[in-house]
Amino acid sequence: MVHEYYRSTGDKAFVRDNIATMEKEYQFWRDNRSVDMRRGYETYSLARYAVDMAAPRLACLITISRYAVDMAAPRLACLITISRYAVDTAAPRLAWFITISRYAVDMAAPRLAWLITISRYAVDMAAPRLAWLIMISRYAVDMAAQRPESYIEDLATTEGLSPETYPNVHSSSCMYKEDSLELYSNLVSACESGWDFSSRWFSDSHSSGNTTVNNEGLRMTNTKDIIPVDLNSILCWNERILADFYTLLGDASKAEYYAERHKSRRRAINSILWDKNAGMWFDFSHSQNKSRTRFYASNVFPLFVDCGDEDSQTFKRQLSAANSYIKNEVEYEGGVPTSLDQTGQQWDFPNVWPPLQHVWIDGLSNTEHPDLTALALTSAQKWVRSNYIGWQRTRTMFEKVHFSFLTYKLIAKG
Repeated sequence: MVHEYYRSTGDKAFVRDNIATMEKEYQFWRDNRSVDMRRGYETYSLARYAVDMAAPRLACLITISRYAVDMAAPRLACLITISRYAVDTAAPRLAWFITISRYAVDMAAPRLAWLITISRYAVDMAAPRLAWLIMISRYAVDMAAQRPESYIEDLATTEGLSPETYPNVHSSSCMYKEDSLELYSNLVSACESGWDFSSRWFSDSHSSGNTTVNNEGLRMTNTKDIIPVDLNSILCWNERILADFYTLLGDASKAEYYAERHKSRRRAINSILWDKNAGMWFDFSHSQNKSRTRFYASNVFPLFVDCGDEDSQTFKRQLSAANSYIKNEVEYEGGVPTSLDQTGQQWDFPNVWPPLQHVWIDGLSNTEHPDLTALALTSAQKWVRSNYIGWQRTRTMFEKVHFSFLTYKLIAKG
């Protein structure tokens, strides 16, 4: 945001006033959400999404106006009638403050019938199943309970797990008790990513070509294992922006520091996430030490932020390979689908999301590769046409477009 504002206004004072906040946000990711990975003799640092906490969090600090849950196996243990509270436990400390405006708990039933307006909250906590902890980071939330905003759905997702039906994706033990809690963590981690939900976060054996819907697919969610292309591309971009801003402000030392961080992450993206055999950047499985070679619209994020290989000749070869890959994978009239896996999840085929169209079109057009820039124009035309058709039919602009070739179905909300 600061970068876009400066590009539009040239307001150097605004950059000076906000650079410390930008740096603080970046350093949080680097200090708390990095993972080292080896490739040959080199060690690279990449980021995952992860929040260390012992309970579910309310996605994006949302306001719940009404929330009814049958608490047959309750894990929401800390609903307290106070304006400010602290729980002395052993989990991470978060500097937030909550106000509970109204709720009622029928302890005899036990049914939770009314909940909460959240403004800010501060909690010292360590193992409680507290319902409102959030920290944005890599896609990995260590928690021991269902999400409060989707309590019933999460309970249903883990219901009936057994060794015969759903083995744990990390080990040979069955997914129950501790393994069920790990699943809750992976589900919330998917929510942290914004892609809630998608085959992108399913374990490898249950993702490609998956047509399973609802709970069965979600049980294979393994978000915390995945090194995402888009997250690391955004951080690569941020590192370059910080280097440029510190150059602008005359701080040569910090400019050099962030320029080196940018260069290092760029090498990591093109060493770990680039698959030269397939000719594309892919998410990477940390546990299996291999690329997850499936199409997602997020694959082209390095083009959007100009973090392809720094060697110009190698980058030209990347563009040529990417062009061949894209031509073989994406030929749809409604726009670029989020994925090619038809799972019933909203971040999968055949849904088309506006932010990903923006990344796709800008990323391809930035390359100056004739075929890719032509494809960017074609993709933009398809996307505009899809939305125009929706507007003609309904006089409404929709959150996302659901399409299958030339058949359009419009979806108002996610």
